[in-house]
Amino acid sequence: QINGEMISKEEFARLAGTVKLVCEQMSDPPSEFEKAVALAFLYFSQNNCNLVVLEVGLGGMDDATNVIKTPEVAAIVNIDYDHMGFLGDTLSQIAEKKAGIIKEGGVVVVSKQKEEVMDVLLETCEKQHANLINASNSQIKVRKKSLDGQCFDYERKNGTSTKELQQLKLSLLGDHQRGNAAVVLEIIECLNSKGYHISEDAIHKGMKSVRWPGRFEVVSRNPLIIVDGAHNPDGIHALYHNLMEYCPGKKFVFITGILKDKN
Repeated sequence: QINGEMISKEEFARLAGTVKLVCEQMSDPPSEFEKAVALAFLYFSQNNCNLVVLEVGLGGMDDATNVIKTPEVAAIVNIDYDHMGFLGDTLSQIAEKKAGIIKEGGVVVVSKQKEEVMDVLLETCEKQHANLINASNSQIKVRKKSLDGQCFDYERKNGTSTKELQQLKLSLLGDHQRGNAAVVLEIIECLNSKGYHISEDAIHKGMKSVRWPGRFEVVSRNPLIIVDGAHNPDGIHALYHNLMEYCPGKKFVFITGILKDKN
């Protein structure tokens, strides 16, 4: 999508035709995901996008999205055991794959990580002469939170100076989403230092209007129904913590489906 608007069916079909012709000439045909990435790159290029947000598929080093050169800024949120058949059996191995998005001379913003993960990220930054910025939960001061959303202040640290963003209203629920928001705020600070102009007003609007379907999403109030796509231990812990925090004393019925390749 561009500027929040999904690609049209006609445009998708046209670009898919272009990608298909190229794929048919290749001796090693690309996967469905690789075709989708190629199509997206073509779409963004033809529409002269100024800034593109790329989310990795299986994360990092060997991902199709990672053919790009050094990005304006990279981001790595909490790393936990996931997709172990592709990424490795230990947190260090998984972190090494994820750290593949850290490029020569780049900048990476990271959320709070386990020590063994942070060791890998720091080592990769050293090798790549990249700058690592920590988005720390200690810079967040919670004002209030409920099933309607949460409000917090955030203290930005820039060298020796600090600046506080006050009363940021976040529509997403949970401690982990405040941590994700901190990553976003540090990314914005980084982009602004590179000459972009993202105003405080835009930050407030973005935090208030952001939607993330399937992430502790309240789809009904009476009865209370929550949809959550947690599919690894870290996600399940976050879900449990949120239920205890936002719905204390309630009993829950869980309806869940899990693929065979999940532990």
